[in-house]
Amino acid sequence: MFIRNLFLFCILLCASESYKILAIFPTPSHSHHTLASKLVKELAKRKHEVTFVSPFPQKETVENLKEISVEEIIPIFNQQKKHLFKLNELTLFENVIFVNNIGLLVTEELLRNEKIQKLLESNEHFDLIILPQFINEGLLAIGHHFKAPVVLLSSMPLFSWSSFLLGHPTSSSYVPNIQTHYTGHMNFWQRLCNSIYDAYSILYHQWVVLPKHRQLVKKYVPGQPDLYDFLNNASLVLVNSHVSSYDATIQVPNVVEIGGFHLEEAKKLPEDLQKYLDGSKEGVVIFSMGTLMKSSSMPKEKLQALLQAFSKLKQQVLWKWDSEEMEGKPGNVKLVKWLPQSDVLAHPNVKVFITHGGLLSTMESIYHGVPTLGIPVFTDQKANIEFAVEAGSGIAVPYPELSEEKLSQALDQIINNASYKTNALKRSKIMKDRPIHPLDYAIYWIEYVARHEGAPHLRYPGMGLAWYQRYLIDVAFFVGCECYKFLALFQTSTKSHYILASKLFKEIAKKGHEVTFITPFEEQTPTKNLNVVPVKTLQTFFCTRRNSMFEFESANPLEKAKFLFEISYNFTEHLIQSTEVQTLLKSDEKFDGVIIYQYLNEALLGVAHHFKAPVILFSSMPLYAPESFLLSHPNPPSYVPNILVEYTGRMNFWQRLRNTFYDTSMIAYYLWNYLPKHRELVRKYVPGGPDLYDFVNNASLILINSHVSANEAVPLVPNAVEIGGYHIEEPKALPQDLQKFLDDSKNGVILFSMGSIVQSTHFPEEKRRELFKTFAKLKENVLWKWEGDDFPGLPKNVKVMKWIPQSDVLAHPNVRAFISHGGLLSTMESVYHAVPIVGIPVMADQKMNIELAVSYGYAVAVPYPELREETLTKALDKVLNDPTYRNNIKKRSLIMKDRPIKPLDNALYWIEYVIRHEGAPHLRYPGMDLTWYQRNLLDVAGFVLVVIFSLVFVIVKICKLLFREKSKAKVVSKKKKNN
Repeated sequence: MFIRNLFLFCILLCASESYKILAIFPTPSHSHHTLASKLVKELAKRKHEVTFVSPFPQKETVENLKEISVEEIIPIFNQQKKHLFKLNELTLFENVIFVNNIGLLVTEELLRNEKIQKLLESNEHFDLIILPQFINEGLLAIGHHFKAPVVLLSSMPLFSWSSFLLGHPTSSSYVPNIQTHYTGHMNFWQRLCNSIYDAYSILYHQWVVLPKHRQLVKKYVPGQPDLYDFLNNASLVLVNSHVSSYDATIQVPNVVEIGGFHLEEAKKLPEDLQKYLDGSKEGVVIFSMGTLMKSSSMPKEKLQALLQAFSKLKQQVLWKWDSEEMEGKPGNVKLVKWLPQSDVLAHPNVKVFITHGGLLSTMESIYHGVPTLGIPVFTDQKANIEFAVEAGSGIAVPYPELSEEKLSQALDQIINNASYKTNALKRSKIMKDRPIHPLDYAIYWIEYVARHEGAPHLRYPGMGLAWYQRYLIDVAFFVGCECYKFLALFQTSTKSHYILASKLFKEIAKKGHEVTFITPFEEQTPTKNLNVVPVKTLQTFFCTRRNSMFEFESANPLEKAKFLFEISYNFTEHLIQSTEVQTLLKSDEKFDGVIIYQYLNEALLGVAHHFKAPVILFSSMPLYAPESFLLSHPNPPSYVPNILVEYTGRMNFWQRLRNTFYDTSMIAYYLWNYLPKHRELVRKYVPGGPDLYDFVNNASLILINSHVSANEAVPLVPNAVEIGGYHIEEPKALPQDLQKFLDDSKNGVILFSMGSIVQSTHFPEEKRRELFKTFAKLKENVLWKWEGDDFPGLPKNVKVMKWIPQSDVLAHPNVRAFISHGGLLSTMESVYHAVPIVGIPVMADQKMNIELAVSYGYAVAVPYPELREETLTKALDKVLNDPTYRNNIKKRSLIMKDRPIKPLDNALYWIEYVIRHEGAPHLRYPGMDLTWYQRNLLDVAGFVLVVIFSLVFVIVKICKLLFREKSKAKVVSKKKKNN
């Protein structure tokens, strides 16, 4: 409740600026309208000026909401509704055609509407356009016409062609086509069929449907724009889905799940309905086929089956029936034309909900914990019901198989078997366990997009690639308040990484949880509930390796990878064999969760396995390629650069080729050389000698220190959460001498620090001289983090300190530039406080961080080998005197600070969430249970290739036989003539 209230307070602060919004929702479906109306009314309540285009006029006037009614669409749509019950007789391919044709009809009818034409010809200005994402791509032209960012609202998980158009990562190996009855856990034949359905849907939409939408745009939109120029330009996609009602899927940063945002706590029912429900002591069965399909349109034999099944029940039946009469109605059946469905489902006497399986109905039943009996007919209904069946909260009776016998059996099972109710309540708990109400979340992101002028930073680089580049086809051709007990394992002896870990674990302890923290460092200030267990031998080992860091810069990415793999393995071995860890493993201790610092240290997973506790991984930077591979985390080399190269996500062909080579080489090298070594460590040092390969991919949650303000947008699986910059706090008071130095520096200050791993004292003498000469010429003062005791030849304008409260110093208004190694923590602090960077990267991710900063326009890079007086002076001159660097980093700072929840609060929420939900297995997307070749459909591709080659082989053989027979016939004919 505190987080929600805090979030609402933040929204009120951010929403001091109101926006002018155009919302267009032409589909004459009451369920779709319910979603759209809920959203636009809330926007209007937040003082935004909303123009709402809809076929259904509002019954009440809403302040700030102007309506444009397009009721003319309803009769055209109603003509199609008559055929809905017949859709079950169609194949999936025919269903695709039917649904797309409806979309085309509705889109054309809207664009040609006189009121819309008048709006398009007006001089109206809008800050934002909200459109439905539902087979109506032609409407995107309206956003283009008004030159406003576009937000899409999808009433269900995206169709395969929508995902393809939006560059949204979906794989046919674990994301079922929404028109099938599959769940994400498919066998081989289902994945094969799913791949065929997806391919057909996408190709039909690309080759047949989109050209028609393109023509509509040219015909009806002023200026005849080309739809293909802005087809993929949506700033935000709001999707009405949630892991409680659908499989977990990978999301890109500009796609936000808001499933169930229309739901509210139950309101008071009409008196007669309340009395009816209260009086039904044996319980009530609710029956509704939604708003699109009318029960009275069912064939007589189906209605008869329903009536016979209902007449046998001791329960009452409340039936949404659209007619005045019903022939042969049983005495226990009550008919109502309209039903406050969600409020009725909240009544404790409701035993089961017979539904068509529409997503809104499904979510309402989940929210109120009511088991479902599904009679799905079309689009996503089969998938929704199948998910309920898999979750154990529903039973399916396919419409073609609907008979008295099957319906009675299903009702008997669902009413009398308590497990269905129990499972429905479990799903309800998951749906309600959110840090923010989904409606508040939707409003936040809509306003976010408006505030940030379309928020282009949320678009991951893969969205700018052609589909064949995104899938590397071109490269392929070229080559709650419970207290828990946590164990935290941290093996790396670097101060910056330790600051991150310590911040997190202290905060967990402050919330009342008990934390045992194994680390190379001793805590100076004790924290209640935090038991620090120092392993000092790790620091000794690290000190022997750190002096060679500057030599590390000249190595190629593969040599760097090998060095990091080796040093990480050594750290892991030192920790797991230490007396402290071995004593713990032999004890009777129990832990609710084990948090492991993720840095190429898979053997530590054996410790979590030993304690039989959920594993939470914490990474101080975006994942290395081998880590992503092992964790089944999407990491396409077409747009996700290897962390050890200096590329950004926008790579040319040769960079993508090299990036693919580096990723593949590092993954293969790690899997063949280092993972077996980690396996041996587990067998040797963990009691029972378990096999690492059995649980290497069992992490419940991955916390990643990254954010779109300092990193690039990338696809994330649901159990991976970005918490970048969570260690940054509002600036604290500086030591008195440092405060005076900064205040008195009227020409400004340049901060210089190479971080905690690479020390300035290790600079070669010639590099030091170049730095001295550069700094001596500056009118600005220089604050230098220098770890040594003496500093001969120090220029007068330079102050050296062994330790600097870096983030607090960067917050001082006189700091004008930051000379940094480009470590991610330093980069994030610089972004947060809006201080431009001169980057001298040396190792690991530093080159990539600086390259990104350069691409965002707030940094200049000086590669370490090129570090000279001339190059450094030029770089400083640019950063200090060109205001674009300061302006650009201010924009990134605004992005970093604009979040619905503080990243530290978000991290704590998800850690507790995992423990509350016993490891939260529902966050694991189905692709994580597949082998790598299944996940990438290599088995399906192999099968298809075998089939193709076999067909070609057979055809060639037949042709040869025919040719041979024809040749023999000619020879025989010639012999006869000669005779």
